[in-house]
Amino acid sequence: MEASIIDILETLARASQNPEVDPRKRELAMFLCISYNFHKNINLLVAQAGALAQGKNFIHPPHRVHDPSTAVHRHGSSVQSLMNAHGIFPNLSDLDGRPISLLHMASSPIEPALNGPAKMVFYDNILAMERKANEDLARCVEKYGYHYIFKVGLQEYYVSKLITEHVTFWRRHPLGDQHRAHAQRICYEFAERRLRLNASEKQILIQITRSVPEDAYKFFDWLENSRKSYFAMKKCIALLDRLIMLEDQSKLLIKSR
Repeated sequence: MEASIIDILETLARASQNPEVDPRKRELAMFLCISYNFHKNINLLVAQAGALAQGKNFIHPPHRVHDPSTAVHRHGSSVQSLMNAHGIFPNLSDLDGRPISLLHMASSPIEPALNGPAKMVFYDNILAMERKANEDLARCVEKYGYHYIFKVGLQEYYVSKLITEHVTFWRRHPLGDQHRAHAQRICYEFAERRLRLNASEKQILIQITRSVPEDAYKFFDWLENSRKSYFAMKKCIALLDRLIMLEDQSKLLIKSR
């Protein structure tokens, strides 16, 4: 493994200095060489090098925009009231619009429990979900302007999604491991469609998946607690959509006079 890592780093170093290589790829190759000296995570390096070879991006631009015409600026007081009601407090990287990063998941307790191909799938999923999260954030910013709730909410969503795909909350079951994974997948898919499942919906899911109630409720509670900012983000989007609609209706009314 050590020899292959040296080969990868040497290949990246050559690419970063080769004037015939696309400038963006040169920059990404240099980023991989430098960042590896800090994280020393072989699997992450392999996944990133594979993404580079496939032409995929993993350095995302900042999302912060300063535009008083955006919806979040026009309706800032309403949005802030919603943040206060949900107890959402940003950190510095959320305020200045730095891109969403899921690379901290590479050092999570999940990674040591994975072996062989499952470990590489985990790292590939980290990069893929990070890319998707930043694409989703860019769309929110384009439509509403930048607000930290979009970043915090989407980061929560994709971290919890990543954990759900690689951790089974159901304990050992007489019907086997496939049943456990299938039961969790069904419960997660229903939770995806509804922000919060009510007690009756949870009970129905427990029955149709033949789950131990304690396992299912543990999963539901964890998912809801892990997505508090995401729930607030969805409410914020609904609020902004409603306020934008009222603005449009008001403009039409004025024009019709």
